[in-house]
Amino acid sequence: MKAVINIVGRWYLFWLIVFAAGRLFFIIYNHSLFENLNTVHVLRIFFHALGLDFSAAAYLTSFPVLILIVHQYWHASFLNKLTQIYFIAVIVLSVLISVANTVLYKFWLQLLGYRAIQFLADPNEILASVNGMQAIMFIAFFVISVSAIVALYFKINEPLQVLPNILLRMALLPALGFITFYFIRGGLQVIPINESAAYFSNNTVSNHAAVNPQWYFIRNMQLAGRAGSNPLAFNPASENEKQFNAMMHIAADTQQLISGNANLLFIILESHTADVVAALGGDSGNSPCMDAIIKNDALTFTQCYASGFRTDQMLPSLFSGFPAQNNNSIIRHSDKVHALPHLPKMFAAHNYHNAFYYAGEMNFANMKSYLVQSGFKALIDKNNFKPQQLNSKWGAHDGFAFDKLLTDLDKQQQPFFTSLLTLSLHEPFELPTPYKFGNSNEAQLFKSAAYYTDSCLGSFITAAKQKAWYKNTLIVIVADHGHRLPRQRPFYDPYTHRIPLIITGGALNKNRHGKQVNHTISQHDVPAFICSQFKMNGTSFKFSKDVMQTQSNFAYLCYDDGLAWVSDSVTFHYNLTQQKVDFENRIVPDTVLNRAKIYTQQVYTHFLNCGQ
Repeated sequence: MKAVINIVGRWYLFWLIVFAAGRLFFIIYNHSLFENLNTVHVLRIFFHALGLDFSAAAYLTSFPVLILIVHQYWHASFLNKLTQIYFIAVIVLSVLISVANTVLYKFWLQLLGYRAIQFLADPNEILASVNGMQAIMFIAFFVISVSAIVALYFKINEPLQVLPNILLRMALLPALGFITFYFIRGGLQVIPINESAAYFSNNTVSNHAAVNPQWYFIRNMQLAGRAGSNPLAFNPASENEKQFNAMMHIAADTQQLISGNANLLFIILESHTADVVAALGGDSGNSPCMDAIIKNDALTFTQCYASGFRTDQMLPSLFSGFPAQNNNSIIRHSDKVHALPHLPKMFAAHNYHNAFYYAGEMNFANMKSYLVQSGFKALIDKNNFKPQQLNSKWGAHDGFAFDKLLTDLDKQQQPFFTSLLTLSLHEPFELPTPYKFGNSNEAQLFKSAAYYTDSCLGSFITAAKQKAWYKNTLIVIVADHGHRLPRQRPFYDPYTHRIPLIITGGALNKNRHGKQVNHTISQHDVPAFICSQFKMNGTSFKFSKDVMQTQSNFAYLCYDDGLAWVSDSVTFHYNLTQQKVDFENRIVPDTVLNRAKIYTQQVYTHFLNCGQ
């Protein structure tokens, strides 16, 4: 029996070493996120990781344990070879998950899960987010890690043994079965172990480092596959819908900003967080053109928030008034997209000519499918630019995109509904111009890219003012989402979601120029606002409220493992794993927390039911 226990013990020890090494690499690679943590705190990460590490080890050794039991009664020589093949295959997959989780975490600040897998359909676009050196490092570390871990396995592993006593063999199945079961579920308690077992700190990055990435990935994929099941059901469905409707049905407070049958132009700025706009309380000098527009020519909303943190979450938010969802994205589900309301389609019904400009790859993240279904007739992407203009990893830099938009609008039949999505302010932040703020670190790169996009926007607006169509055009300038840079905000900080929302153009009433609106709103409130201004029926946008009304001011923010709520009076992040508020240790009134839960549940319920 001792020989068998020794074999199984070595398997467990092997995986614990692998997991600890991967965690150390995670901390070293993302060292900038751990700079304020002392050595004792880092050691606590490894200690609190043991529960999930043992569970993951038990999962991964369950098949070899089964082979070991079979071997007691059938001494086939190939069983040893099968065990080795299994371990090598699982090592490759395990290292791939670990390395991908480590590298992507710096960009997404989320553990590798279902949402990340959805992006594997667009490998070229993922590679565009990293520079050549990062890609080489990823591949090199993957190959070196697999080689080293396979070598460790053969160093630790021993051939399968057969117990000499039939009674011991008969006892082996229940014994090893109990041990495997015990460690997989983390003990004999009523509720099996989950990722909350690794959470020990108010620092979410530390908690994420303690969560076993292989365990989380498998669990996250399982939860995402439960079609029709709402993981965010806090209240009975009928009661939740009733309270949600009461929250959203507010008195109309329409304030007309335009007159006549105006054109509508959306300029959507990639990653342009409010933190790089001085007029919104951001760093000075990053967006001088936008600052000038805010001061002289625009009505500006200073407290606008994007519910999501990816471009694919923005499109349904901005054009369908539908917020982001936890661990999923409705844009990936064409049947659900079809059932959403769409601003472009509504404008097309009023004889508007629709066009969407993006100087990159339209097929990324199922964007093209959404844009077509939402009613855009003309789609202009990187294929509409000259080869020499495709000077970005993503396609054509913003200068070329704005130039093409300006030229095309001169020929565009009016009234038009046109949108442009920029791309230069995106990792790896490579620019066609000198780096205004340097390029020696992430913050400098980000600020330099923001400055470049802002200069392109400024040149476009200056030139547009000389065009005949400008005087009858309402321009909405908004970011697709925020960013942790340049201030290195923690990902759970709700202010990473704060974005500019600027209304300008010749159609905007002059008495609104230079004015600001300071109550809290959401990006997905824009459709209701647009419908109000253009005298269209916006009741189909159930999650959207007119940004001009002042009776119910809040913003819902979405994370894979949490939610956040921003209002004029309180801001907090609620961790769904720990089921507690973990942003700045704030005490949140139950009434406010319940409103956030009601809203969150209704978003996911609508996501599940959409298209049914």
